[in-house]
Amino acid sequence: MAAKTYKCVICGEQVSRRKSFKYMDTTDGTENRACRIHEEAQLKAQQLEEGRREEKKAEQDKLAQKKQKREQQRNETLDPCPRCYICGRKGMRQDAFYARWLIETTKYGIITGKQPNILDAKEMQKAVGALKGVRCLNFVRWTGDNKKRTVNYKNYQFFSQIEDLMGEAMLLVCQECCEKSGYETLSQEQMKKADNSFSDLVKKVAIYKTVGRPVIQSIAKQEMADNN
Repeated sequence: MAAKTYKCVICGEQVSRRKSFKYMDTTDGTENRACRIHEEAQLKAQQLEEGRREEKKAEQDKLAQKKQKREQQRNETLDPCPRCYICGRKGMRQDAFYARWLIETTKYGIITGKQPNILDAKEMQKAVGALKGVRCLNFVRWTGDNKKRTVNYKNYQFFSQIEDLMGEAMLLVCQECCEKSGYETLSQEQMKKADNSFSDLVKKVAIYKTVGRPVIQSIAKQEMADNN
């Protein structure tokens, strides 16, 4: 059986597949080929080969990105570190953050012999250096105006499921997202309801001095001893 030949699109001669290059793609599915001796055919063959390599590389990159994304999602699922429910960035729960804040400022006070001035930004940076770059994840109740904030559908479903199971959804939201979206934190909500009279403030300070501060000082001293 005679080998199939093609008409060279450059010179018009009949040429076999072995002695020709694919010259261009056609919309009707036919093969346009050209003799290997033509420079135009050689250049076109090189361009087509480069195109195939680029397409293959793009497909491999796409598969690699999908694999990396799957692994990242799996690692994030296993990662016990708290994250902002809105943007997904890592942080520290509000209660743990402020407990650490008290411990670090207490350490600073023991070392320097004075309590840091909360109005002095530079001094406070030194005092709470261990918290540098750590996001505070505020408690936010998914209710009232907070529920009117725009969230993606996946988060909305998640919050609704928590609400159905627990009766109320308590979110962890970083300060950036609170400010950006206008969420009212649980602390702000409680401040509105609290009795902020001078006598009430005196009571709270007294409770902290007699109950909270000794515990914080004990933890701070123990950590300092462990680090020496």
